[in-house]
Formats: sequence, structure tokens, C-alpha cells
Amino acid sequence: MSTTREPSRATTLMAKSSGVLAASLRPSSWRACIPVCTFILCVGLVTDIVAGSQVILYFIGGSLSFIEEDLKLSRGSAWLPTANILAIAAVCPYAGYLQDLFGKRYIALFGSLSICIGCALMGSAQTFGQALTGMAMSGVGAAIGELTGLAG
Repeated sequence: MSTTREPSRATTLMAKSSGVLAASLRPSSWRACIPVCTFILCVGLVTDIVAGSQVILYFIGGSLSFIEEDLKLSRGSAWLPTANILAIAAVCPYAGYLQDLFGKRYIALFGSLSICIGCALMGSAQTFGQALTGMAMSGVGAAIGELTGLAG
């Protein structure tokens, strides 16, 4: 004698509307997915902490030729990612001290604001100097964001 339960009315309606058999929507089959989903969520959160502040480098790195064309540059577009990385290197030694001095919340908000301002400057840049400033500002925010995220 089996102890299978009948699917609920909502499950049956969902199965009929989506074309899936009601038997395949048993709650026990979803329990096997919980460890996998938890792992994916944890990996996603760690990746977001480390790589989320580098989002402007991902966009800029793949489109340097287009930026070069829009700003009418003959050379020197490699300074855009370099400005970001130099700003990260300049701010990293002081991020922990500033967190201790002002608190993690305010420094994290300042880092997020710096990334937003840097992205806005980079997106609306009309000259190469504006683009460099935007990349440097986002580098300051990236350094603060990464170290704040890793510190917990």
C-alpha cells in the first residue's frame, strides 16, 4: 500500500496551465534542489562581493575601441583601465583604517556613491579627462567596496 498524496488543486491547475504533469511537481522532488540552490547562492554572493565593484572594468575593457572612436582618440585609451587600477592601489592601504575611524556603514556608502558617480562620469564623458576621472572615481569605490565586502 503506497502513501502517495494527491496533488493540491493549485498544483494541478499549475500543471495543466504549463503542460507539466502534476506528478512531477511533488514537494519531495524540490528538496533535492535545496543544497544545489544554496551552493549557487553562496557562490553568487561571494562573486558579487569580489567582482561587483569591478563592473565598470568589464564594460570598459570590452569596448575600448568604441570609446576611442567616440572620444576621437588616436591613442591612449589603455589609460582608462589603468586609472581604475591605480586608484584601487592608492586607496586599498587606507580603507581599513577609514572603516575603523568612521565605521563600515559610512565608508561602504561612500564607496558605493563613488562607483555610481564614476560610472555616471564615464557614461557621460565628452573628453578623455572626464573619462579618466570617472574611471578613477569608480576605482576608489571599487577598492572600498571590495575590502569592506571581504572584511564582513
